[in-house]
Amino acid sequence: MGTRLCRCDLISLMPKGQRRVYGTGELHFITSVCYRQQPKLAEEKHRALFLQLLEQTAHRFGFEVRGVAVLPDRFHLLMTEPANDTADHAVEMLRHRYGRRYNSSARTDEQVWETKWTDVHVVGDEALAARLEFLRQAEMAQP
Repeated sequence: MGTRLCRCDLISLMPKGQRRVYGTGELHFITSVCYRQQPKLAEEKHRALFLQLLEQTAHRFGFEVRGVAVLPDRFHLLMTEPANDTADHAVEMLRHRYGRRYNSSARTDEQVWETKWTDVHVVGDEALAARLEFLRQAEMAQP
């Protein structure tokens, strides 16, 4: 008998000793970078589209946006735990919808986002204040 290879694209490896926890009511600080740090959010129309899709996604998944910084080559998002699904699924939906709409308007089929993105759980008032200050500084640093 031959060996069967299993292709498991949906499995994402966590660093040793860490595990994903959902539904605990914590805030999530999401960072997602555009493919090869290309400025796919640089134009005002693209930022407006992204924010519109973010609002729709927040409504659909039942989460609140506590802060967002949309930079030319990435976004940072501080959000509550979604009521209707996981933060992971909500962010993937947002990234997918933006990528589809971006490629449609740019008449291209290129990759929009890097494959990996970060989700840091924000626990405590000090951590929340630090993340909000980071968002404020990121927005102010934009040209």
